[in-house]
Amino acid sequence: METVPDDLNDDTHKAMDEKILDNMGDDPYVDCLLLTFIVDASNGRLDQQYANLVKAKALVKANPKLKETLDNAWECKSFRTVRNLSLWTLYEG
Repeated sequence: METVPDDLNDDTHKAMDEKILDNMGDDPYVDCLLLTFIVDASNGRLDQQYANLVKAKALVKANPKLKETLDNAWECKSFRTVRNLSLWTLYEG
């Protein structure tokens, strides 16, 4: 998947990542649940409709590369790549 230029500094990304990891806690990894937390922690930068688990699940199902990207982000415990995906530019208003 393509990405867009990263306009956030490392500290901002780290704060967002920590919020996501706090929300996930010890829950088992589920890609669509993780996506909802990434959207929620984005401070409104990502399309908020995907904070809804049903819509997040549909988006992940429709975009196999997104699942792969989420898997990699979870392994790294860093979600910058997900926030910078070009697919989000489709939803900017």
